[in-house]
Amino acid sequence: LGCKKFPKKIKVHAGFVSIVENDLSCLGPNLIKKMKEYNINELIMTGHSLGGASAQVAHLCVQAALHDENSIWSQYKKNIEETFSVRNIAFSAPMSISTIVSSASARTIEFLKEIAANSCNIIYNLDIIPRGFSQLTFIDLALTNIIEGTDDAEIFAKFNLPQAASIFVNLREIILKQYEGVKQNELLEPIIEVAKTFNHYGNIIHYKNDTSRPAMYRDFNHDQTSCDKKFSDLKWVPQDISMDLIGNLTHDHNNTVRGPGLAYNIPYNVSEKDPGGLTTKCYMMDEFEVLKNFNDVSSIPFTDFDDCVKKAKEAMHTASYAAVAVWEKRQNGKEKFKNPGTLYIKKCVPGISEYAKSVGVGFWNKGSK
Repeated sequence: LGCKKFPKKIKVHAGFVSIVENDLSCLGPNLIKKMKEYNINELIMTGHSLGGASAQVAHLCVQAALHDENSIWSQYKKNIEETFSVRNIAFSAPMSISTIVSSASARTIEFLKEIAANSCNIIYNLDIIPRGFSQLTFIDLALTNIIEGTDDAEIFAKFNLPQAASIFVNLREIILKQYEGVKQNELLEPIIEVAKTFNHYGNIIHYKNDTSRPAMYRDFNHDQTSCDKKFSDLKWVPQDISMDLIGNLTHDHNNTVRGPGLAYNIPYNVSEKDPGGLTTKCYMMDEFEVLKNFNDVSSIPFTDFDDCVKKAKEAMHTASYAAVAVWEKRQNGKEKFKNPGTLYIKKCVPGISEYAKSVGVGFWNKGSK
């Protein structure tokens, strides 16, 4: 880690550290030069997913270098900017730091607390990536749920195989059997034991959905007294296998860096140009119902447009969900959007436009659009 005070006590993922050490070696001197030029007193490491894990390791390396009086980082803090600090803000990052609690010295634990005090990882809902590597039960349940939702016909179609073959071959059972065999492989035992030593250091900011108040969790197992909410307390929630589970998990993983961003307390800004920011997922229908009873998850009454937007945001919490809002006929001369109506929450909505299918207007559906 660039500091001899912490040998063999703190381990990091080799893939991440090789990238970080190369970048710090090549770019560190130029970065210090620029920092001097602008009198920088805070350096923030950030990234998403694997980039977030690399940011965590970079934070660890530079923080360790600040303890080494011969490093360029320590010299910068001592001679240029005494208030200099480094922190990490990661998005949907996996665990990157491994420590053995029983062998960690008091000095090492104090150093890890330094890291934790200036680090956070922002995570959305059931994102599986931040559960790697030590939350093996969560990962196992997620993978099992995904396999149970395997659509044999869809796979056969994807690989241009005869659909009739699906009558004789149950891919779901084959995949489940193979997966159980992998879990029982004795060669994996040493890898699993290493995986269990990984943790997140710092605050974990968890969003259950787009509108929920974020909650803070900890995964720092050397400081249990500060762990009011443990990250491991967030369990896998069994999902409806008829939905696009992989699409939903991909949505959860990318949603922390996808616009317009996560903010539970921003007021709804309804306008003609941006009616609540839901134009891509909430379809406004007037006085007739399209797709009613088709893949409905629920029907929710609303009082007016603002109430419709609020309830749509609360209800559409996975990538497979969308909504059709149907207004009642105008009452007492009111404007359409000031009338009540019903919000139909739908599942299995295509995640990519090319997968969507349109139905033309025919004799039997003249009222449809």
